[in-house]
Amino acid sequence: MFFLSRHDGALVGDVANALGIGAPAMSGLANRLEHAGYLIRKRDPADGRTIRLYQTEEGRAAGQRAKTVLGALNAQLSDGFSADEMEVVGRWLESLQSKFAVESSKEQE
Repeated sequence: MFFLSRHDGALVGDVANALGIGAPAMSGLANRLEHAGYLIRKRDPADGRTIRLYQTEEGRAAGQRAKTVLGALNAQLSDGFSADEMEVVGRWLESLQSKFAVESSKEQE
């Protein structure tokens, strides 16, 4: 929902790429979010073969609530750490993501 809040009407594949998930996982996620009333799917008007995802009002409201909760949580987690220290933590977490993505792709081969 965070991605769609910045890119409402994005292609399904673009959302999947942003989340780092495959087509089957994206399909299931979109099904659940649509069923919950958070998004709708529409065919692209220029290319009827592609599907775009749009947030509903309920989806936008849920995203805003999540941002508020996560903002408070991030403030609590980073309390007592300098900006430089949080930069190091951020780089470390990003390195884990890339390292595990490489290992995961090797396992699928």
